[in-house]
Amino acid sequence: HVSILQSSLIEPIGDSLLWRSRRINMCILMRVCLMWVQESDGKVQTFGKRCHAAKRDPNCPVVIRGWLNKKDSSGLKLWKRRWFVLSNYCLFYYKDSREESVLGSIPLPSYKILFCTPRECKNRKFTFKVVHQGMRSYFFSADTQEDMLGWVRALSQSAAMEIDSSLNRFDCIHT
Repeated sequence: HVSILQSSLIEPIGDSLLWRSRRINMCILMRVCLMWVQESDGKVQTFGKRCHAAKRDPNCPVVIRGWLNKKDSSGLKLWKRRWFVLSNYCLFYYKDSREESVLGSIPLPSYKILFCTPRECKNRKFTFKVVHQGMRSYFFSADTQEDMLGWVRALSQSAAMEIDSSLNRFDCIHT
C-alpha cells in the first residue's frame, strides 16, 4: 500500500523513516505510515486496532487526555468507556488511565470532527464523530458539554494539523 509514494521520497531505516523531502505533504505521510490505505475495491478500511495501532511516543506532549465513551465497531450500538490520549496528531485509546497498552489509535490529519445529530446517537448526550470518506467513522460521547467542546476543539486542531505555538509537536512526528 505504500506504493502511492515513490521510493525516492522515503527510505526505511530500522523502525523509522528518513524523510528526504520537506515538500511532501505531512498529512499524506502520516496516513501512509499509520493506517491502512483504502483499497481500489472501494471497501471501507479499518486501522489502528491493537496490533495495527500506532505506538505513542511518551516524549511527545499530550494535548488532552480523559474518559470518553466510544461506539463499538460491531454495529450493535454498544458504547465502551475508554481512556483517550491526544498526542502527536493521533488519538490513542486505552482500557484505563494507566495507559499500559494501546487498544487502538486514530491518526487525525484529514479527518473531520463533527457534532452528531440526535438521530445518529439516540439516547446519548454530548456526542461527536470523527469521519473520513472511505474510512470507518468513529462516534464518541463525553460526560459533559464542556468536556465535549474541549475534545472537539483539540481533535479539530489536530485534524487540521494546526500547531500550538507553545509546543513544538513536529519534533515527534517521525521518531
